Amino acid sequence: MKSKTTEKWNREYLYGNLGEEAFPDFGLMRCCPLVPKGRVLDLGGGNGRNAILFAEKGYDVSLVDCSQAAIEKCKEEASLRSISLKFEKTWIQDFVIGTGDYSLIIAALVLQAFKKEEYEKIISSMILGVQPGGYLYVSVLSTADSGYHVRSKTLPETEKRTFFLADRNIHVHYFTTEELLSYFCDWKIIYCAETRHIRREPAGKEFPYQASIDLLVSKI
Repeated sequence: MKSKTTEKWNREYLYGNLGEEAFPDFGLMRCCPLVPKGRVLDLGGGNGRNAILFAEKGYDVSLVDCSQAAIEKCKEEASLRSISLKFEKTWIQDFVIGTGDYSLIIAALVLQAFKKEEYEKIISSMILGVQPGGYLYVSVLSTADSGYHVRSKTLPETEKRTFFLADRNIHVHYFTTEELLSYFCDWKIIYCAETRHIRREPAGKEFPYQASIDLLVSKI
């Protein structure tokens, strides 16, 4: 099953819009001056749009992704900018995060691709992996996303607000702000916003806009 999903992501980065995404998340751009110098981990970092932001500022950045095509695109961009990053091709749920290893851990638009048991394990690992005074940035699809409005009418739920996409061989879960914040009760909230933007073709035909919850928290 994983190989089928990996092939899908490779195609997205080679031939789809994902390979063209270049701008880092706004929430991460805001937090750059706050994050203490050290190690940064980008889980499911894709073409490196967020990882490169921190590598250019002198952080020791590691990017984890299951797609070799995504990693190759990030390597090309890093070479053009004369910066270095570390890469690991693996599934983020299989990546072992050391306790207190990172100044910042990023999970941008990846957690919604798992069922509850899986994304809760990933969140727990991220929480342990951030050093005291460090930061964690998460963005996830929200229930305001046009995909939720379509799928809630056409697909059965496998779990609450979770659907299985047979053509992509993945689950998709739509978060609420309250749900996401519940995992970080003991953290300081730096930034939390619900954002929306228009999707480009071809995804935009079926799901015209993407809505996400973007959260930046600091470990007290």
